[in-house]
Amino acid sequence: MLAPRYGRELFQLARELESRRVPGAIVDCGVYNGGSSLLMSKGAPSRMVWAFDSFQGLPESTAVDGPESKEWVGEAIGSERKLIQGFEKYADLTRLRIAKGWFEETLPRYRGEIGPIAFLHIDADWYESVRVALEELYPLVVPEGYVAIDDYKVWPGAKAATDEFRERNQVSARFVGGHYWKKPRNRVAGAAWA
Repeated sequence: MLAPRYGRELFQLARELESRRVPGAIVDCGVYNGGSSLLMSKGAPSRMVWAFDSFQGLPESTAVDGPESKEWVGEAIGSERKLIQGFEKYADLTRLRIAKGWFEETLPRYRGEIGPIAFLHIDADWYESVRVALEELYPLVVPEGYVAIDDYKVWPGAKAATDEFRERNQVSARFVGGHYWKKPRNRVAGAAWA
């Protein structure tokens, strides 16, 4: 389900973070069978990779996600087994942490264990899922780290949640390619990361 061009881009961004020695983990919210997690891990092989997914398919959508979203509820059921097998074969399984469950339950539970985040990838489709991922994890993204919203140009809810979060938190970093941005360095001592 991961487009080749987008997969290459995730790999390249992770590799750039590794070469620049930007500190922090890779966090993948919505991993399906683990393709994006694996590519980012290959690009930045020294990092812990946190994989968040229900492995039960897409949750209920809301009106802001659009009428077509109803057809996708319960679809895209990923496989924890395939995720693990991919890391066993192509990466380092000891650097993988799996958080199985719905984001509203797992993100608050594990955010204290994750520590700094170098790369936050959110492939969560719906408004509520994107919103909770940004609210819980964006504060952990380090300056010069990346935030990628897979469905920003695909689903209206993903775009709305992202736009609202960026406006509410005064995130002015420029979108690149219509779906990711680099968190800028603080310019004022004590200011929140933007």
